[in-house]
Amino acid sequence: MDELPGRISVWGVVGGIGSGKSHVARKLARAGGTCPIDADKLGHEALRQPEVKAEVIRRLGNFSKGLLQTDGELNRQRLGELVFSSPELLAELEAVTHPWIRQRIREQVAIEKSRPGARRVVLDVALLLEAGWRDEVDRLIFVDAPDAVRLRRVLSRPGWTEKMWRLREGAQIPLTNKRLMSDDVFNNSGEEHSSDDNFAEKDSLREPMN
Repeated sequence: MDELPGRISVWGVVGGIGSGKSHVARKLARAGGTCPIDADKLGHEALRQPEVKAEVIRRLGNFSKGLLQTDGELNRQRLGELVFSSPELLAELEAVTHPWIRQRIREQVAIEKSRPGARRVVLDVALLLEAGWRDEVDRLIFVDAPDAVRLRRVLSRPGWTEKMWRLREGAQIPLTNKRLMSDDVFNNSGEEHSSDDNFAEKDSLREPMN
């Protein structure tokens, strides 16, 4: 769905881990006069909420032992190891965090739409399709990059391993399906940090999905 005069559209950005979704989302948002809404940051914020932490501990039951650190915060690395190796535990976690994140996304969309000069709002939500939030966006952009490129990017991040990358991606909808469910494909197989601030406006860099 293209932007219409007087209407502020909402675009979602999805893709594989290491595809450069956040980079593309920032560029698209900047070109549309807004800031991107980062669901990963909202997810971290959710896990800092006392009521969310308490419910996560309750739902995970015996599996929650050792999750609370001495500072009272959840050990996100340990939590990730648990839930990404168990679809049942992942579902329990998402049942707690997804409603909180979705509500904050809606609040932030309203704020971004009120920005002077705003033409679009961009959601950087890796699990948008998995969470069933397709109805929150007017246009869905799939960021594409070869596995070898994505793995190289992922391994450059502190604490990431190939096993972790494959485990987390295995818990998501297959990339071929995400691509087919999207409105556009953005090829981000080259240098992730392009210096061209206007690349989001160049039709030649977008491959429409018909």
